[in-house]
Amino acid sequence: EMNAVLDLERRIGVTQHWTPADPEYQEALKYLHNHRFIHAVQRLEGLIVQRLFELAKANLAGTGYKMCQQISNAITHHSTAIRNALERYNQLAPLQTPPQAVLKFSKVASYAWLGEFELLKHLQARNIGKTLGLQSNQGDCRQVLQDHSRP
Repeated sequence: EMNAVLDLERRIGVTQHWTPADPEYQEALKYLHNHRFIHAVQRLEGLIVQRLFELAKANLAGTGYKMCQQISNAITHHSTAIRNALERYNQLAPLQTPPQAVLKFSKVASYAWLGEFELLKHLQARNIGKTLGLQSNQGDCRQVLQDHSRP
């Protein structure tokens, strides 16, 4: 395995290896942390949006008992997944430049509308939350949720 790495390095002309003090190494490390954080935020966003849709379905009039049980189980499952995703987010948040706030589950679980999801508004605007986090689009997001919850 190591021979394959050495062979590849020889073929592409790698003559110098990065050390933690090298600027290239620091940039690559910064990119890696940022990429992992963006992935963690996207995962957390997706789970919260799923939970919002499940909560909207739970409030539909005429939902039968069996469907309510299934929705309740889905909400419980999403809550566990959100806790895990939030833990990952909170591990990576302080490593960002500038450091991002650590979130509590109680705060995240209290989001009732997509427009209240502050994470979409201020995190990495160039990469994530570009459209949903804009004030002008939050009304559209609410409308989609309301339309989805109508029978």
